[in-house]
Amino acid sequence: MNAVERFLEILNTSERIKPYLLTHPFPRNDLKISIMFVSKITDRFFADGTVCSTLNARDKIFYETQDVFDPRFIDFFEEPYEEALQIVKSHPVGYDMRYHKEQGFENEIDKLSYDFAKKAYKKYGIRCEYFGGKMANGIEEVGFAFVSRKKTSLEKARKMEVELTEMLLHDINSNQKIRPYLKQYPFTAKMTPTRIYFWEKEGRSYIPEGSVSRMFQKEGRIHYFNEKPPTEWVTTWSDGNPLLEETFEEATEKLKKK
Repeated sequence: MNAVERFLEILNTSERIKPYLLTHPFPRNDLKISIMFVSKITDRFFADGTVCSTLNARDKIFYETQDVFDPRFIDFFEEPYEEALQIVKSHPVGYDMRYHKEQGFENEIDKLSYDFAKKAYKKYGIRCEYFGGKMANGIEEVGFAFVSRKKTSLEKARKMEVELTEMLLHDINSNQKIRPYLKQYPFTAKMTPTRIYFWEKEGRSYIPEGSVSRMFQKEGRIHYFNEKPPTEWVTTWSDGNPLLEETFEEATEKLKKK
């Protein structure tokens, strides 16, 4: 709201620009301002349930988010411009918007996530691409995306997924600083989605033969995929036909029987 209203004010009061305007005052519908919200550390969009993009168009405001599993933006919310403007006028923000208003758990969840990514690399040689989840108002979900450069059988992939999830759940549930901010305690596998891509040593091509190509643990179910050559890039966690699907509990029981 501030960006649109202020720009229109500057534009319509400029005596130098006024002769070149086809319409005066310049109509709001012909002005589009997009704002992207990215991490100052990684320069990537936040995938934590908060807004990562806004745009005014067609006299509406559109808000988008991003999922840790999906590189595409997800439609989150839209509202008429006039309604948004009245809300802003009647409920002014009580802090300087140039600076981030930190939630009480942010530093601690960042530290936990970095430490977990290091442990995952040390134990399995997998690199964390990014982490996120749903943390707009408290911690509802914590998710990770990893890349492995090794051929991995379905059995090894299952073991990796179960052990990673159990390790993450232990780290979250045993952290006393984070616990007050958890939406549900104890956290379960349904709240810790994990994605692992198995790529060839160079580039971003899936390992096509003799290996699981990717797997996802989402909403308590594990999905294993095996792309056959020629491999094609997939854009969402559910694209393609899974080699196998099983619940986290089923995978855990299978490991116990080994």
